[in-house]
Amino acid sequence: MLFMDLFSAFILTIIDAGLTPPKEIISDGQIHRFSSNGKPNDKSGYYAFFSHHDGFCAGFFGCWRTGLYSTWSSRHESSLSDYELKLVSDCKLKAEQARRKVHQDRAEYSTLLWKQTQSASPSHPYLVKKQLKKLGDIGYLPSIACADFFMNEAQKTSLHDCLLIPIYDKDDNIQSLQAINGAGKKFFMKGGKMVGGRFVFHGNNERVYACEGYATGASLYALTQSTVVVAFNAANLETVAPSLQELYPDSEIVVAADNDHQKEKEGKGNKGLEVAQTLLEKHRMAYSAPTFSDNEQGSDWNDFCCTHSDDEAQDALIQNVVTPPVIYENFDQCIEALTANNKDEEAFNAAIVFIKDASHLFVTEMRKELKNITGVDIGDIRKAIAQLRKNEKKPELTHSQIAEKHIETYENQAPVGAYGKMWQYNQSQGIWEEQ
Repeated sequence: MLFMDLFSAFILTIIDAGLTPPKEIISDGQIHRFSSNGKPNDKSGYYAFFSHHDGFCAGFFGCWRTGLYSTWSSRHESSLSDYELKLVSDCKLKAEQARRKVHQDRAEYSTLLWKQTQSASPSHPYLVKKQLKKLGDIGYLPSIACADFFMNEAQKTSLHDCLLIPIYDKDDNIQSLQAINGAGKKFFMKGGKMVGGRFVFHGNNERVYACEGYATGASLYALTQSTVVVAFNAANLETVAPSLQELYPDSEIVVAADNDHQKEKEGKGNKGLEVAQTLLEKHRMAYSAPTFSDNEQGSDWNDFCCTHSDDEAQDALIQNVVTPPVIYENFDQCIEALTANNKDEEAFNAAIVFIKDASHLFVTEMRKELKNITGVDIGDIRKAIAQLRKNEKKPELTHSQIAEKHIETYENQAPVGAYGKMWQYNQSQGIWEEQ
């Protein structure tokens, strides 16, 4: 394949990843920066392209703004020689080293900038608009040079009137920053590590909330006095929230999810609820999302708190909690749960399953015990068990379905010898053909 074709393949891979590609590919193995969003002053994209005299090429690319990173090679790794595999490995190592170096440099810059901050005032326009009074440990700078914050010397302007929210790693080291100006526009520092980053409002640890945005976290903290962990976006929330189960082993962790209901109506999905549901299913984490009417534009708990009283918001936060289903190991656990609450549907349904699967020697006593605790008639318990068995039975096939199943048994049949000849079944025509 010609080098120009390889360059085109590399560029197409960058485009497929959702980035605007560089205007040219320089094959020198060095890191080159480019505009990953097509804007003239943007230099968030980076790539390196390696070539070998035998025509094999490899490279990597990424975007400091979004955190995207990927590698590429001109041939599938399964067909590479040992030397080519080493070249790909070296390419990946170089990319990882470059990313770590940038993350380290940006963490140092973040720490330096953070030391220059003043205390944030509740009169800042963004805080007033969001009705925030308990701010947590955030800072303020009247001006930030864009060239430094966005890693682009071509930018000669500055950000003005900025709140600064430090983004910490799990060991409480600053790894990046978020700036919010007076108009409420948000900017993440270019090149800073985002994955695993968080900002914490320290409070009561009996219940710990995890959420996306700073304003949501501040509202929840003021409302509950509980510890609140801000992950800044839905994708990072999916990373940060499970780690809280280890950091706060004695706490109830609740994901305070966004409800992007307007985007859902537009066919763009509801990322906030999707992430919350994923955390519920994969990590058994409870979540609570605000509810809005169709004509309301709100999407998070800050929006809800701004339009409702504290009592209404507290009630909704508790009432909207969705918990993972309880896993019952045996019938006695179901009975214990029903003793505490004889209206517990999950425990009742689990008890029905255990009775269905029990030995005939124990079924009668189990039914009686369930009746005594719940007050449900024995006849209704029998019906529930029968319905469960019916649901588990395979549906009966129609005559045509039986015939089709029978014909399927002749698929790919080996030739059969008969009448001194070999015969092969032709499924499409439903006949045996002489071979």
